[in-house]
Amino acid sequence: MVEQIENNAKQNVSPFVRDIMTHGAVTASEELSVAEVITIMNKSRVGATVVVKDDGSVSGIFTERDLLMKMNDTGFDAKRTKVSMVMTSGPKTIDADARLSTLWPQINEWGFRHIPVVADGALVGMLSMRDVFRLRLWNMETQLDQEIRSLQQLRSLLHLDTDERAKELLRINERLSQLALTDDLTGLYNHRYLMRRLQEEVSRSQRSKTTLSLLFVDIDRFKRVNDAHGHAAGDQVLRGFANIMRNTVEGGSVLARVRRHDVVARYGGEEFALLLPMTDTEAAMVVAERVRAAVESTPIPFNDGRQVTVTVSIGVATLPIHGSNEEGLLAAADEALYRAKRAGRNQITHAREHRSNR
Repeated sequence: MVEQIENNAKQNVSPFVRDIMTHGAVTASEELSVAEVITIMNKSRVGATVVVKDDGSVSGIFTERDLLMKMNDTGFDAKRTKVSMVMTSGPKTIDADARLSTLWPQINEWGFRHIPVVADGALVGMLSMRDVFRLRLWNMETQLDQEIRSLQQLRSLLHLDTDERAKELLRINERLSQLALTDDLTGLYNHRYLMRRLQEEVSRSQRSKTTLSLLFVDIDRFKRVNDAHGHAAGDQVLRGFANIMRNTVEGGSVLARVRRHDVVARYGGEEFALLLPMTDTEAAMVVAERVRAAVESTPIPFNDGRQVTVTVSIGVATLPIHGSNEEGLLAAADEALYRAKRAGRNQITHAREHRSNR
């Protein structure tokens, strides 16, 4: 029962593109013939390939659909026709560090089924509608599994006598109260609590005409930690990072903070958030630098005695300068974080000024 409650307490935060894309996209030179590219695709068992120029930059996308549309053309010869004459030219590219939710409107507008993914200017993979559908199917299956387990546990609870049932319900209620506040892995406040407090603090800030700053903190290249050391080690890094956050920002546990109105939370995955009421951008940048420097200089130990040092990128946004409500502040902090990662990571960027305030 408690396990089911913990699963339901986890928030569905939009993933980064790098987390769901098909890594290592198949590429082909634009000088190859259609027949040669089809051979490459068949060997790799893919339905699309990224066509690249001599310098490695993306020239286009060639899919099975492109071939089918040309096969009935008079005079079409797959062995003699270059793939550059058949491919979808000049496709859009998306960044691996962008959130899928922020890109979805653009993806729908473009109408592409396959989109090259770049990181630091280099091709790193491809996002296809199959990747997106796989994510949605996984979410649906997970939700269904949770509901089935919940029904099974409820049935078992009904077989207990009245006293045992009351004790179990009290225990579950106590656990629910804890889960309503904290993330089970790191012990920090969770996404749900952050969103509730953000709404409260925005309303307070608007009434009192005071500033409110939000920091998004993302561990740089966290996937490499998982790939090199395993997911268990990745969890240890998240817990170690949370401890650094506590010691740097709070000076103690979640329940014993220096400024009781500040919120330090796990936003989702390897991304964390700091909500700082009555704090302007300048002061928030000072806090952000304190966090960045502390993370960079503090090795995180593994259970086997090894250590790893990570860095973070931080986006800073302040109400009312960078946004006028919760959604605006979240979007501004997320955009600032994105620019910090694009600029090279291990740095801090504040959001651009909100247009309505210019």
